[in-house]
Amino acid sequence: MEQENLILISQKCSSCGASLDIESSLTKIKCMYCGSTFQVIRPLKVSSSANSSLSEENKQKYINIAKILEKSMLANNFQEAYDYCNKLLEMDTDNADVWIDKAICAYWLSSDNKIIFSQAKEITTYLNTARQINQDSEKLKEISIAIAENLFVLSRYYLYKIQKTESTKYETFCSGYLRTDLTNILEHIKLWDTAYQIHPNVVFLKRAVEELTPVLKAKVNWEQRILDETNVFPVKALKEAYIQKIKKAEPLYIPPKKPSWFAYLINYVSSSNG
Repeated sequence: MEQENLILISQKCSSCGASLDIESSLTKIKCMYCGSTFQVIRPLKVSSSANSSLSEENKQKYINIAKILEKSMLANNFQEAYDYCNKLLEMDTDNADVWIDKAICAYWLSSDNKIIFSQAKEITTYLNTARQINQDSEKLKEISIAIAENLFVLSRYYLYKIQKTESTKYETFCSGYLRTDLTNILEHIKLWDTAYQIHPNVVFLKRAVEELTPVLKAKVNWEQRILDETNVFPVKALKEAYIQKIKKAEPLYIPPKKPSWFAYLINYVSSSNG
């Protein structure tokens, strides 16, 4: 049976949560409030995909639950929709469309909580389950790309909202960050690898390598006393792992190198004059 998207009227911004009107032809939308650009994620219609092996009674029950699920997703009530996905999967674990919708629910629920690495792995699991059931699904590919792109945009948005502290009460590192801030920054960078697992766009990993090197425009200049804490801040290990993944896709890839002190000086002077 051909997969069918639900018709969206509105969708909230992944970054700031504002409600935005969605035209049927749009694949991307820019938030008028925070300026973020993200992919439109259209859930799948599951009320027409009841397993033919279900009894007539269970099939009707399945369809009724599926219709409530669809209304919940259209109303942006993703916790309720997530729960209904679970009810449907208890009746039929092999419905790829429901696994895809569950992944979409998990994405929106995690974005409400300023998404973290462990939550993003849950999304990956659901999409991989759908892929095992229906590996040729074009809708799965389309939705995977949208979720991966949005994870990348969303995590960058939250990463760059982390600011250096001006307080002198606490010990700071890397020119002004608290240890907890550096932990959060690494968590957001790790999300770009998760986005790559969902959809292998090497741009995600290249940006991660740049942030871990760093290049001149990287958020953090990782200092040696932090790099030495390899169990807490595995900066070097993550960077090397990402480089190896990139080279599998692009064997000629050359990782960026940390700029010389002279390059930092030129960049400082240029930014000061700007």
